[in-house]
Amino acid sequence: MMSGRLAAILRNDYAASAFRKGNTIIWGLLSTVCLNRALGPSLRGEYAYYMNIVSIIVVIYGWGFSNTYPNFLRRNYPNARQVFLTFYMCQFVLIMVLSVIGSLASGNFQVGLFGVLAGSSVFATQVNNLLLVKSVRASALVGAFSAVLNVVFLGLMLFLRPEDLLLAFAVYAINSVVLGFLSLYFGRTRPSLRLLKMRDVIVLVRTGFIPMLTNVLVVINYRVDLLMLAWFHVDYYYIGLYAVGVSIAEYCWVIPDAFKDVIINRTAKDKSISSIAFSLRVSMTVLVLIFAVLGFTCRYLIDFAYGPDFGEASGITLIMFVGVYSMVFTKIIGVSFLASGRWGFYFRVLLVASVLNLALNVVVIPIYGIYGAAVVSVTTYSLSGVWFVVMFLRENSVALRDVLWVRSEDVTSLRHLLRGLVPSRSNLPSAE
Repeated sequence: MMSGRLAAILRNDYAASAFRKGNTIIWGLLSTVCLNRALGPSLRGEYAYYMNIVSIIVVIYGWGFSNTYPNFLRRNYPNARQVFLTFYMCQFVLIMVLSVIGSLASGNFQVGLFGVLAGSSVFATQVNNLLLVKSVRASALVGAFSAVLNVVFLGLMLFLRPEDLLLAFAVYAINSVVLGFLSLYFGRTRPSLRLLKMRDVIVLVRTGFIPMLTNVLVVINYRVDLLMLAWFHVDYYYIGLYAVGVSIAEYCWVIPDAFKDVIINRTAKDKSISSIAFSLRVSMTVLVLIFAVLGFTCRYLIDFAYGPDFGEASGITLIMFVGVYSMVFTKIIGVSFLASGRWGFYFRVLLVASVLNLALNVVVIPIYGIYGAAVVSVTTYSLSGVWFVVMFLRENSVALRDVLWVRSEDVTSLRHLLRGLVPSRSNLPSAE
């Protein structure tokens, strides 16, 4: 009975993606409970600092290859899936080998640590992206299993080896590798060195360069604040509070992410304005309701979940949540630009936002610390989001009211989607 119900849900792209992201939120929050309670504020701040460095390395290693894949499919590039998969596997092995060699040659353990963490994350992201474009449903199941596994590992760490930063890094790497290989298995595509030609490598490197630069700007816009807090010698205790506040707000990004995954899947094949507008309306409405609840309960929820040591993170959480609204536009509209190959506009928006982010943080962090960094982040998120939505409305002749709040027909569509009863190509409300 339960398996039949799950199968019905997964037959619909939106319901499958919502299932995946719902699992991400539930199990992700449980993971943060285990991680934060195991490490405490100071070690949590140090963990966040190093993981943000890893995120920059991930972007460079990834080189934007995953972002270009949907565009290759749209252009019917020969054997695109196998070519990309083979390239990803070769890249993963090369990164791991070079990381070990670099660590041994330099005598610096951190070189190897950063390389392994970044390499495993790149591999998981790339292979899971291939699976996502092929099947939102399979990606949902793989993501759910990975999230549960992460909770199990971090739970064991909490009870057996708390305050072990190295073990926390190991859990991250192991979970990334598991996610990657599960995505590889369910993707049902075998790598083939015979199909990978030098001209393919050249094309991938050339087309991935601008996406890579764009992704660097994304990291700067979303992650540099935490790095700059450490560079300005803010105590790791406060960085830990800031990281927790940001992470809670980021879980609300999962809501537009659920729609974003479907937009990637569909925009890789055609242009679906009604799907984008529908996704925006639902995301904005749900976030308004969540913020209304968090405004009264945030401090109590943090105390309950993470312990009183993290209670001060509630202020950062509420500030960062304001920026989540603008992130809806960036995530949903922005990904449609990327999937259709329009990197130029996306790059320009992020370039302006990133430069502004860096400049403002240099001024405000020495004076206002973590609260100044939070306000700067919200400011740059809002700039990006407004820019994207204005361009979307102008190009597609969509009214602003059609992307801000759900319609009565959306409620009916959502009811069917949650029941998993609507076919994959359901008649969603139009954007007009």
